[in-house]
Amino acid sequence: MTMCALNEVKECVAFMENLLSKIDIKTFKTIQKAIFLTIPVGGIVNWFTIDNFYIYWTLLMTVYMNTFLSLAATKTKEYQEMNNLYHQFLANYQKLNEYFNFTNPIEIFTLYEILLFNGYLSKRRKFTAKDMNSINAALALEIFTGFGVCRHTSIMLKDILNLSKMPTHFLCCNMADEEDDNIQKPLSSIMGNHAICYTRYDGKNYFLDSSNITFWTLKDNFILANPLYGDMEIKTSIMTNRLKDNREIRRWLNENNGHIPFEEQMAIMEETKERCLRETSLYEDFYRENKPIYKEVAKKLKLVKKYRTF
Repeated sequence: MTMCALNEVKECVAFMENLLSKIDIKTFKTIQKAIFLTIPVGGIVNWFTIDNFYIYWTLLMTVYMNTFLSLAATKTKEYQEMNNLYHQFLANYQKLNEYFNFTNPIEIFTLYEILLFNGYLSKRRKFTAKDMNSINAALALEIFTGFGVCRHTSIMLKDILNLSKMPTHFLCCNMADEEDDNIQKPLSSIMGNHAICYTRYDGKNYFLDSSNITFWTLKDNFILANPLYGDMEIKTSIMTNRLKDNREIRRWLNENNGHIPFEEQMAIMEETKERCLRETSLYEDFYRENKPIYKEVAKKLKLVKKYRTF
């Protein structure tokens, strides 16, 4: 593809994204259904039309456009508004990390756990570990509704660490789980059944488990260890991470820069927790400031789930 053609594609994508950002999710769904209904119509017409290039082309483009529009749902008005509110929340959150002048991932992790499980990040001041019928593009936003599991809490922690200039990846793993049924076990062996955060700081690896409030250490290239939970296999792939992120994760793992011993990580967490728990009034103020964001995002999230496309 020539540079000129590439620029035209980028301009076309930018135009479509700008157009979609002005369309609400209900209108988007109506348009999508209209396009989808043209597929069987095109098929019927094509049945009676032999070697008609234009009919075949129209049918092909209809299928393509329906697929494109399914993926493009996250560019619609409500998604863009939720995304803007989420980034406003992250900017507000970053002020807390700056207030404490945190200098390593464990400190940031500890404050996050305090805020998360005490409800300061949820609209009703209560957080419950419960799996939700989530939208993949809005996993972190479920926290604002007051519910979530490892994949929700890990995504938000990843974003917070990245904002603190600590490059972090979402990491899928396969933890031994006796409750996995015969259907779930094959899926877990491919994509994993648990999610954590993987970051590197000051030449060390950090594997942060936000749902179990613990840490993992690298035992082998793709095996993590924890004295409480045993071993866990890393299952990162293009099905769980973007190709670029997947390559970086594998490079980090292969470099194996070492880690802080588990006991030392726990000691840093306890010391940080003691310091953070002296500032409860700060978290109350933070909650009051951000509660309107939580409520607005939760409201929009409920709406987009109603018209969800994937």
